[in-house]
Amino acid sequence: MKCWANRKSIAYFFLLVLVCISGSALSQDSIKTFETKFIMGGGEPELLEEAEWFMGIQDYKRALPIYIKLYRRYPGVPEYAFLTGMCYLNMPDQQENAIPYIEEAYKQKPSMRDMEYALGKAYFVNYRFDEAVNHLKLALESKKTSGIFIDEIPRLITHCKNGIEIMAEYDERWYKLTNIGAPINTEFEEYVPLVAFDASSMIYTYRGKRSTGGMRNTYGELDPEGMYFEDIFTSNRLGDKWLEPDEIGGLLNSNWHDAAIAVSPDGQRLFVYKDLKGGDIYVSKLKRRRWGSPVQLEGDINSKYWEGHASISVDGNTIYFSSDRPGGLG
Repeated sequence: MKCWANRKSIAYFFLLVLVCISGSALSQDSIKTFETKFIMGGGEPELLEEAEWFMGIQDYKRALPIYIKLYRRYPGVPEYAFLTGMCYLNMPDQQENAIPYIEEAYKQKPSMRDMEYALGKAYFVNYRFDEAVNHLKLALESKKTSGIFIDEIPRLITHCKNGIEIMAEYDERWYKLTNIGAPINTEFEEYVPLVAFDASSMIYTYRGKRSTGGMRNTYGELDPEGMYFEDIFTSNRLGDKWLEPDEIGGLLNSNWHDAAIAVSPDGQRLFVYKDLKGGDIYVSKLKRRRWGSPVQLEGDINSKYWEGHASISVDGNTIYFSSDRPGGLG
């Protein structure tokens, strides 16, 4: 037995995105500017309608691939880069991906309303505190920063300064980070490693060419301009080397997002994230060395909101989980 350690009109919608983030509003000038850019840059009403729907219900995971597609087709429209970044910024497990898109929008159109705030927030959640403070201060002084953001900025700056102090105490001699390398790491994405206490095996989340179903759109249909969805992979260790990983098997992986998030201390329960119904936490039980069909956690853990990460106490009696339901501080 192994124990394991471990986001109508295009103008209206651009307004809606920032409102979803922090209740912001855009000026009529910025709306008019975006409409003009949209007409000049091109666009596809059907795709935009899809994206508007998903963003309207704060389903950022399904809005994201649509905006990525629009961004790739119309790279001269900075708003598409911005909206792609906003999707990532509202997905707790992928916030690091927000930075390059918001930076690209900033490079093309730094005068965009609330841009300084958005870039500062992206740097903040990714621990780039000095850069975050610089942009948040500019946002605080800018007439293009919405009032609701102005109220939040001082608190964010305080958090950044606290983070700077903590990071200043870091000593690289405390530990050394080494890339685990092939065959686990590839040119694609691998994250959330769940390693057995004896380091003999590992379960992790993979997103790339080997993902079940290949590249798909938000409806799960094959689409060469779509994106790879998450799958759960596993690898065993032989001596100092990790063996070639494979998908975990059983009925855990599907054409949608399936991510490994935690394993119980006794190694008998695997907690996974599935993006059905807005994103919920499921559990699979190990039987005869095979993982069974995942079922939703019982009780009040899952809700109509997003729940995507979990950690189990050593005694197995308490679960700590992340959710964007009302009542949180973020």
